[in-house]
Amino acid sequence: MPRRITEMLDQVCIDPRAGPDTLDRMADECVELGVAAFCVYPWWVERVAKRMGDRVATSGIVSMPIGLEGTAAKVAATKECVAAGATEIDFLAAWSAILYGDLDAAIRDAAAVVEAAKSENPGVITKAIIESPEMEQIPGKLEDACRVVTESGADFGKTSTGLSVYGGGTVQQVKAMRAALPDHIEVKAASPDILTLADAIEMVEAGSTRLGTPVPIQIALEEAGRLDDARIGAGSSGYVREFGWTKPE
Repeated sequence: MPRRITEMLDQVCIDPRAGPDTLDRMADECVELGVAAFCVYPWWVERVAKRMGDRVATSGIVSMPIGLEGTAAKVAATKECVAAGATEIDFLAAWSAILYGDLDAAIRDAAAVVEAAKSENPGVITKAIIESPEMEQIPGKLEDACRVVTESGADFGKTSTGLSVYGGGTVQQVKAMRAALPDHIEVKAASPDILTLADAIEMVEAGSTRLGTPVPIQIALEEAGRLDDARIGAGSSGYVREFGWTKPE
């Protein structure tokens, strides 16, 4: 395999209870282990980007978790993230519109987000989340979603938020997306079930070049042979399986 798995891992914090200390700790772990990116809400982009500098990419999460805020809101959030230092944008396509057949509207919406990001910084990487577990429930919808990704100009098609009742992205969905997307568009597999180095490798072999997992730090430590490193919380993550609040300790 030409690259280390660690270099393909994206850390994420979608826990609304996470505060400055948590974000700082997670950013420092990302830098120490050399993951690809740290994905955070627009509120935290500036803080995280300043802390990590150019050592790890900061990605702004736009329109989580449904993708139906409306195009103007998505565009504004995207521009805000890039202005604050994000060099990547993980955004929700209007997957409900795809599901019910309004492809043209979904394409216009996603294309507007991509254009907003690139107009602020042409080098920004955009990842369109299509919620592949939902698409898979109806024949042909995953291919329709890949058409939205392609025509939007996004750099990546991303499987899912991991929050669907049908779970996260699967190996089969990654293979189907890789087959449906043109070669220049990459695939990000995101799933709460990517929990080990072996799981990550399986997704890469299926065609993914980025990985969203609730335990990227644990996987990075496993690859480095450092699972017993007491300085780093191997299970640390800002991922929540249900989109809501964690219970305060």
